[in-house]
Amino acid sequence: HLTYLIGAGASKNALPLDNDLMSVLRELTSKRKEYGNLSEDVITQRYLESFESRFKNVVELATREKSIDTLAKIHQYDSDMFYNIKNLIWSYFSIAAGRNILDYRYKNLLMKVQDDNASRFKIKDNVSFISWNYDLQIEESIASIDKIEIWKVAEKYYTYPGYELLNPDLMNRNANPKLFKLIHLNGCAGFYRKIPSNNYTHWCGCDISDPYQFNKFVNLVEQNLYTNTINSNSNRNSISFAFENN
Repeated sequence: HLTYLIGAGASKNALPLDNDLMSVLRELTSKRKEYGNLSEDVITQRYLESFESRFKNVVELATREKSIDTLAKIHQYDSDMFYNIKNLIWSYFSIAAGRNILDYRYKNLLMKVQDDNASRFKIKDNVSFISWNYDLQIEESIASIDKIEIWKVAEKYYTYPGYELLNPDLMNRNANPKLFKLIHLNGCAGFYRKIPSNNYTHWCGCDISDPYQFNKFVNLVEQNLYTNTINSNSNRNSISFAFENN
């Protein structure tokens, strides 16, 4: 069996790293200056204000520490800040997903491990992937090749935690670990659990230069990730850090 371990930098031709990541996070959390005077029909101002005030401080502190991971470890016992850090990471990588901006190396790799005897694209049975990364670059690349929606990749190729988030009941009943093709060790962006119904759903892509799209995303974050009192059971996205005991 051949398992590929995907680490930091594997998506660098599509997504920013380090200082470049701080730059895009700063842009994401500074839209009120641009959209603050638009009507409520375009931008829900109270959500825009809370989104920016909640996350702008995270970006400033992460810039000072030179790393958002370092910031998370410093604040791991501050539940409010820790929760905000995770939700900002989830927000950025969810926005970045589904925009057909791919690191070309993923497709090159997938072509090398496809089953040439299959009638359509299929990864060889003896190949799997483990990723340290939050992004959905592998899923997006598979979706592009297999001509399916990115969210169907989680079901067809058994990705974790994607499969669990979309099919929690099925996962608990009869999921076979040997079927899983991709494991995100620290969770992934793009999927979240709706409260209070406890069903899971997904988000894909957002053009933050479009106020209507940005408004839709900000409303989703504020309404779905901040509906209940923050406590140890209220992490509604799957993002985690390597130092956590989960």
